[in-house]
Amino acid sequence: LGTTWVSYILDLLYFGHTGPDRQTSIPLNDRVPFLEFEKLPTTPRLIKTHLPVQFVPQSFWQQRCRIIYVARNAKDNVVSYFHFARMNSALPEPGDWSSYLQEFMEGKSDEFCLVLV
Repeated sequence: LGTTWVSYILDLLYFGHTGPDRQTSIPLNDRVPFLEFEKLPTTPRLIKTHLPVQFVPQSFWQQRCRIIYVARNAKDNVVSYFHFARMNSALPEPGDWSSYLQEFMEGKSDEFCLVLV
């Protein structure tokens, strides 16, 4: 999804010149962890979240953290998430494309909330 792509690009831009081997020696989720995890690396760091802006910790605003907000076209997002759900065994089987798209359009699937909030 878009989060992975942006995480990879930012990690390369921020750390590529000082630690070029980290791209092959450290998994991306360890290099750019989710904010929701308890243990975050010390500064400098890159973190990501799917949280709505009102749930981002107040300290982010107080410490003037730099934030990159990524918004995707809903059409692109639903296609991407459909394929993600098909390959991810931890998620329910999405079924056929027509049914999946119909559920998306009607807002009937909780899985969309994780991505579209």
